[in-house]
Amino acid sequence: MNELIFPPEASLKIEDIRKVNQHIDIYVRSQQSEASCPACQTVSSYIHGRYWRHPQDLPWIGLTVQLHLEVRRFACRNEGCARKTFTAGLTEFLAPRARRTSRLKEHHLATAQALGGEAGRRLAYQLGMPLSGDTLIREIRQAPEPPTVSVRVVGVDDWAMKKGHRYGTILVDLEQHRPIDLLGSREADEVAAWLQAHPEIEMVSRDRGKEFIKAATEGAPQAEQVADRWHLLANLREAVVTFLQHKPVCLQ
Repeated sequence: MNELIFPPEASLKIEDIRKVNQHIDIYVRSQQSEASCPACQTVSSYIHGRYWRHPQDLPWIGLTVQLHLEVRRFACRNEGCARKTFTAGLTEFLAPRARRTSRLKEHHLATAQALGGEAGRRLAYQLGMPLSGDTLIREIRQAPEPPTVSVRVVGVDDWAMKKGHRYGTILVDLEQHRPIDLLGSREADEVAAWLQAHPEIEMVSRDRGKEFIKAATEGAPQAEQVADRWHLLANLREAVVTFLQHKPVCLQ
């Protein structure tokens, strides 16, 4: 059972499981007999002491789960090493000083990226892994940038840093359905320079603004330019409104 719940390298053994209302407490003890010092790599089997950690873990059938983990601290026997004591074997499963396991953090990050702060908070509570909306937003901000991949179909549009005063450009991979870059302005030269750096682009979806038309023409001459769906519908609405405004009798 221990191997099914915890990674083998952690050498953890379940001592007790208790259910209290909608909460499960799992008491776990480290069984690691020796470990390598992270500073000098000297293997030590001398146990300097033990201490407790109480991280939150993945829920079980909707019930919140908290681990009560007794961890062994080893002493480095290398006299020349600056590291006197250390804990090993938990880095991948539980980061130092972390209050949540790494696998729970991954689930929180996926929830935050899909739903954002407040909506993510409500879902996380229902799933038994409660977390505040502010912390979910911090998870997004602290997450590493996804690896840069080639983009074939790119969407170009402006975004407001300060609405009515300052705008930038957002570039979206329309096949992966995710933003890939933000530019500090919507000037044609800057957007064109970005497009030139990605010669693999085959299609540019944009609005009908002159700056983006110029940027796409100069920066990606090999790509086909199309008007994006939102602006097509917006233009259609404006055309219908203009047409009907000249037909008051028909409207009556």
